[in-house]
Amino acid sequence: MSLRPLFFLLCTSFMLPASCVRPTALDPKAEPEVIVNCVLKYPQQEQELTLCYTTSPSGTGGEGIDAAILVLRDETAGETLGEFSYQGGGRWVIPATVVPGHRYSLHIDVAGGPSLEASTTVPTIYEVKYEPWSTSRVLVSQYDSDYFTVKSSSCYHTEFLGEDALWVYALSYDPATSCWNIVDRIMTECQSVDPFNQRGGALDHPGQSYVPKSILGWKYATFREAVFHYRYLRIPLPGQYQYVEPSSFQKLTNWEIPSITRSSTTSFFLEPEVEEPYIAQEEWESWSKDHPLLSALPSAGPQQPGSQVVFMFCSEEYDRYLKGSLSYYLRQNSDDITAIYDRSNVYGNIQGGHGIFGACISYYLPWFPSRRMMDPLYE
Repeated sequence: MSLRPLFFLLCTSFMLPASCVRPTALDPKAEPEVIVNCVLKYPQQEQELTLCYTTSPSGTGGEGIDAAILVLRDETAGETLGEFSYQGGGRWVIPATVVPGHRYSLHIDVAGGPSLEASTTVPTIYEVKYEPWSTSRVLVSQYDSDYFTVKSSSCYHTEFLGEDALWVYALSYDPATSCWNIVDRIMTECQSVDPFNQRGGALDHPGQSYVPKSILGWKYATFREAVFHYRYLRIPLPGQYQYVEPSSFQKLTNWEIPSITRSSTTSFFLEPEVEEPYIAQEEWESWSKDHPLLSALPSAGPQQPGSQVVFMFCSEEYDRYLKGSLSYYLRQNSDDITAIYDRSNVYGNIQGGHGIFGACISYYLPWFPSRRMMDPLYE
């Protein structure tokens, strides 16, 4: 199995080439400037950085920088971790594991060029808890108070989280290539999701074919007021999220479909748009609502072959950079003709240059545990 580096996966999925992220001056004689891209990741034991020149309007520049001194320092601990070593193609690495909650600084001296500096704080480690499948209840009709059980997708809890921005996305596993790809559209009934990248409309109405005891019926009951987002869900303050019961219910013929009853008011469901989202984990079949919530630890990548949901907590700098990059990408691919002439820059925090020095911590979680779970009558 192979997993492309997370930063590469995130950046190449929606961002423009580095030379386009920070437009240079319109003067064709303008000298290329320096771009730095470095996102510290926990618990990875090696940190990666790319260093290159921008491309000027005259077409010069754009090449990787191979002559520089790059120093990483843990400001919280008051110690220097060492220097990055050059690997070719503008790529640099340093064998170092960062500490959650610590602040780090980066200092770069380019041979014959500028000095650059930046700093960032690694997010906190949280208890990321979930129900590997959640037993949900849907009211059968407005005339019948009986309930039936539907085993639904995983339910993700937020009461243990904090103020670090949370980005959520789904990875679809391709067994033919042993690779994971980001799912293009994803939705949630979490009401505090940033709407900046909403795209693609809401979940389809079940229509006259609606059958209460079905996954389609459960999806409609859960996501009836949600819309799809492009690839990512951004939750600015996940630890402050509190689920609020919708004020009105959707009705279809004689069926009344209220919101799902759940054990906690600080949790939410996801609906990635992917055909094969399942993970065969038989040990989860015996999990019940009476058992304690399960939890995930930070990881450098998926731990098993199968589709995943990723919770990525970002530093303030990386959060602003991701939102700015994705917003810029969506504008460039919209019908808004003014975007063609947009010269605004994507956020960066590199003093003396362009780019980003940020940090993130990722957790890899299940979505649907198994195909057998899809049968609402399966016990």
